[in-house]
Amino acid sequence: PPPLPPPVPAEPASLADLTVLAFQTRATRGMGKGEKDLFFQMLAALPVEAATATLHLVPHFGYWKDYLLMQGVAGIDAAVKDKALSLLADQLLKDAAELEAAEKEARAPNLTLAGKYAPREGSAFDGLAKRLSISLFGNK
Repeated sequence: PPPLPPPVPAEPASLADLTVLAFQTRATRGMGKGEKDLFFQMLAALPVEAATATLHLVPHFGYWKDYLLMQGVAGIDAAVKDKALSLLADQLLKDAAELEAAEKEARAPNLTLAGKYAPREGSAFDGLAKRLSISLFGNK
């Protein structure tokens, strides 16, 4: 991809516009353009604070795998990448708790698709699988 222009000015209106534009660019399912690569470039142009504050919206506008894909994108700050893996780990723990609660209550669980896209050992995201495992279960 071509190099990004210099970061946007830190004016609140400009940051808000770039943030909205980034998520509209990524939006799938008839909401936007569905562009992953351009979204990642726009995310990299945002200040770290703005990117991490809105990162929880990624699965709604894209899908859970976006958290994994952004790990390999140059220009995205390490803090944003760490927050993305943390959000995925948190959701996996919430889904595990929901599954356990649903079994106890004999009802159908209400789960997200985070588990479907969670990295697995031996896959393209093998290194991320190990990092995620450590964040979920510690260094056992």
